[in-house]
Amino acid sequence: MRFLVEPVVTWIHVPKPSFDLEGILISSLTATALVAGVALILGGLTGLSIILYRRRSPARSLADDGLHLLDRVSSDQP
Repeated sequence: MRFLVEPVVTWIHVPKPSFDLEGILISSLTATALVAGVALILGGLTGLSIILYRRRSPARSLADDGLHLLDRVSSDQP
């Protein structure tokens, strides 16, 4: 069975796409600044925690561990 009604075509105007260089640059720089800020904060906190940890532990001297390299050299010589 054949329909005698012609198909209806609807045209929709679509604007021509454009390249948004400014938007790409701003979003990239924002993401970079965010990552750099997070890295700076995490690095600062890590460094601060290392400094505080080492200040709390008792001071160590070379007499505690000894200089193993100098001991080997002195023991090899007659």
